[in-house]
Amino acid sequence: MVCAAPPASVLEFANGDLVEGALEPGEGDLIRWRSQWFEDPLEIDPVFLKRLTLEQVPAPVGPSSFRALLRNGDVVHGDLVRVGPGVVELESPRHGRTLLMTTALRSVNRLDNPALRYSGPVSVEGWVQNGPGREESYWSGVPGGGISTRRWGAGLFHRFEFPERVAIEVKLSSSRRPEFSLALQAFREDGLRLETWDDEVVLATSGADFQPICRLTADQRQVHLHLFWDQASGALQIFDTSGRELGGRQVAAGPDFRGNSGFSLRNKGLDLELARLRVAEWRGGPPELESIEGPRVQRIDGSALREKPIGYDPVTRSLQLEGGKTVAIADLETIVFDERAMDLDPGNTVQVTYGDGTRISGNLVRTARDSVLVRTGYSESPMLCGFVDLVALEFAHRSGPEVTDAPDELRVSGAVLHGTLSGLRTGGRISWRPLGASKAVSLRPGLDADVVRQKGPGITHLAADRIFLVSREILACRVEGIRDGVIFFSSPLTTLTQLPAAQVRAVEFGQKSLRLSGFDDPSWRLLEGGGNANELEPSRMVLRGGGYGHPGILRADEIHFTLQWEGDGQGAVTVGLFTGAGPAFAAPIQVSFSRWGNRIWVAASQPGGNRMIDGDDIMVAGGRLSAKIAFREDQMIVSVDGQELVDCVFPGAQRSGAGLRFEFGGPWFNAETILAPATVSDFQLRSSNGLIASFRVDAGVKEKTLTIPRRMKGDPPTHCLVAANGDVMRGKLVEVSPETIRFDVQGQVVPFPRERVLGLVHLSKEGKGDELAEGPLPKGESYIFLAEGSAVRLQTDEVNEQFLQGQSPVLGACKVPLPSIRQLRVGTAVALPDEVLHANWTPVAAPEPVIPGAAGNGPGTDGMSSKGEAPGFELPLLGEGRFNVETARGKVLVLEFWATWCGPCRAAFGEYVEVFKAFDPAQVQLVAVNIGEPAAVITAYLERNGWNFPVALDESETVKALYGVEGIPHTVVIDPEGQIIWSQSGFRPGAGRALAQVISGALAR
Repeated sequence: MVCAAPPASVLEFANGDLVEGALEPGEGDLIRWRSQWFEDPLEIDPVFLKRLTLEQVPAPVGPSSFRALLRNGDVVHGDLVRVGPGVVELESPRHGRTLLMTTALRSVNRLDNPALRYSGPVSVEGWVQNGPGREESYWSGVPGGGISTRRWGAGLFHRFEFPERVAIEVKLSSSRRPEFSLALQAFREDGLRLETWDDEVVLATSGADFQPICRLTADQRQVHLHLFWDQASGALQIFDTSGRELGGRQVAAGPDFRGNSGFSLRNKGLDLELARLRVAEWRGGPPELESIEGPRVQRIDGSALREKPIGYDPVTRSLQLEGGKTVAIADLETIVFDERAMDLDPGNTVQVTYGDGTRISGNLVRTARDSVLVRTGYSESPMLCGFVDLVALEFAHRSGPEVTDAPDELRVSGAVLHGTLSGLRTGGRISWRPLGASKAVSLRPGLDADVVRQKGPGITHLAADRIFLVSREILACRVEGIRDGVIFFSSPLTTLTQLPAAQVRAVEFGQKSLRLSGFDDPSWRLLEGGGNANELEPSRMVLRGGGYGHPGILRADEIHFTLQWEGDGQGAVTVGLFTGAGPAFAAPIQVSFSRWGNRIWVAASQPGGNRMIDGDDIMVAGGRLSAKIAFREDQMIVSVDGQELVDCVFPGAQRSGAGLRFEFGGPWFNAETILAPATVSDFQLRSSNGLIASFRVDAGVKEKTLTIPRRMKGDPPTHCLVAANGDVMRGKLVEVSPETIRFDVQGQVVPFPRERVLGLVHLSKEGKGDELAEGPLPKGESYIFLAEGSAVRLQTDEVNEQFLQGQSPVLGACKVPLPSIRQLRVGTAVALPDEVLHANWTPVAAPEPVIPGAAGNGPGTDGMSSKGEAPGFELPLLGEGRFNVETARGKVLVLEFWATWCGPCRAAFGEYVEVFKAFDPAQVQLVAVNIGEPAAVITAYLERNGWNFPVALDESETVKALYGVEGIPHTVVIDPEGQIIWSQSGFRPGAGRALAQVISGALAR
């Protein structure tokens, strides 16, 4: 026997997991598998496995001279050694000597027959398939030989160079009367073909030229024909198995035939099986055919003998038959024993396949590095199966334990292995038990790996805030305060209660006021073009045009809602995800739900429709569906009524903001299409791990914020505050208390309610980056991620059934509840998705902009040209009514862009209100343009300060963009002719006097 060194191989589990490695020696039916991931070999029950695939080792010897087909579909190759009562013995370098029982044999075929060009089929190997759909495979093997299909229109082609005189035997079968079309070259609709026309088999060519061959009865299930073709003379004859000639004609083999010769077959009915195809050289003369079914000895000239074989003489190379007859091996084609198929033994655990079509089924007795020993139901002793030319070991699927899922995942270099985290040993070594393994094994030291827990981890404590440390750790906690360069906090994970603020990269503050279900959060607002036809109530949203959006509600990784269309016609709703805070309110990705009657189509697209991802469709009842949009790392999954319809890549880096919008319409309908109104209800945001997601800042907003004017270079900002609507303010942190954040904005300390702030980011020093470089973790250290949002680096000291205890480089001694662990990482530290949001906040110096007419315009920064016509706009007013800039012609109009969270805005109004008392309201008008805040918030703010002036609502921030407003407060003065005469960004004490001078000058003209 010839064996080979163990090649690179892959073990595939029944659930699709793949692990590279090598087979280890062992007794019994457990598979022992050595992988570079683990210190010790795995021991896996084959019921949990699908296959073991090896790189094929080329066979060092020539092909075998015989092929034995077993009734259960197995195939054994070898040289004929012996034929005796009830047995056939073959010998091969791969298996040694194998004694096969004839009761399990279908046939033994001679392969070293120069006249025989093809005899089979045994499998689909070598056949080219095609069909009406997009599948890769339409045909499959049949136990005991043959290939079949249940697909109408499925085709097959096998390339053959036919001899000058060729004999072709073809046997087709079906569960009904066979319907087919076959040809002796690559299939052509106008070429020579033998096919069924209703109940007739005809020999047809192009046009109406055809010849009837035979008629099929209603209960006929097989067609068995012999074709003899002399290409030199062009004579084609067709016979049945009894030797009766059915028809023929002159067929010339043209030049196009020579390069396309072969056998083509196409199914025209419910199903079709190619049970037998034999292509051999024909010696000419009358064919010798005899109708013999059942056991027989088939000779290469087409004749057959009924006598049973009883022996083999290796000296004369002849087969001995009953009655004293002999057949020379040179004249032998096939020995047929029993053509009745037999099912595989359901108790079999393994199937071994080779590149030459050999297949051995049975149960494992022993494994070695270069072979396996298999006990079969047709050989007298277990068969040795070497790995020379081996393709795979296929493992049988038996009823038993669930094999499709496991609670945890081990992820290594993109591969996933399901199993169970069995513990974390002292020193940080993970112990892992794969699905179906008899025991747990330790991960190899130095391996880069993640353990992700899919079920079981739970939140053991709810933390309002999170601290992001420069040590690449995240602590979910309650931030008690920040003062005098120290951050104070409390967390059950550590006894530590304070840290130097310099250790902190960012702080996320919990948002008690953010409502993640229904539509009663005050930040929901009508999008442009929505008009008054839409309705927004706490429990539902009715869309008839335009839509609604929220600038910062996407703080979880699952969106759930119900869609209900009116009537039974067409309708569409598009969901915009992770929209930015800019005036365009653009979404990096959109998901559309389109309805035609009771059929729903779902698609995802990027802005401008430059990349459309078509999902599947689904039937719904009454135009109602339940939708779920889920995000898992860089993946988005859209489901309708529990069925996944879209699964696509959507990198976290493309999620520019935390906004969400629902819009009427979709990409498959134009403006003229009449669409039914739609109601969105049962809206809810959920988190798969119980966390509120980190805040996101629009990339454009972040870039502007980090561009520092040169006038601030001597006293640069050190921090940024992030508001709930995505706005960012730079300045210096003074203090954080349980209720208030005090922030220095250009020299003025402004208090902010803590519940209005999403986050605090510490700015890196200019010129010093804040990149999150990957690098190896210290030996024995693990990254441990908890369900409540913490991520700590620990050198493990102790593990018990309830807690994992270890030392953090910054947080000191930590005590982690095992049930709260959702992920562990060993090997290399990588940038976490939440970390990336708070990294690279490095300010960049920018030249002071040169602004025409800036000189003498007073304090602050001139933000626009001092000349030019004021852009027109119309906005709704707080309370009721609308404001149009054209209606202010004839007056001096002052536009003040502001927001309630802006401290300098409050200071500016304090001076400006006094200024306007000195002017006649019929000549001078103040309109405060609020940027993107809910009416309820604005009203409460004005009441607290005792102010009563007109407020225009720039909800979509379009007017802000129209007037080039990049920072607030921002003041614009327009003269009675509608010309801009003065503008200013920011506030400094004394700005009211400068504004009064500008107004007086405009009135004096």
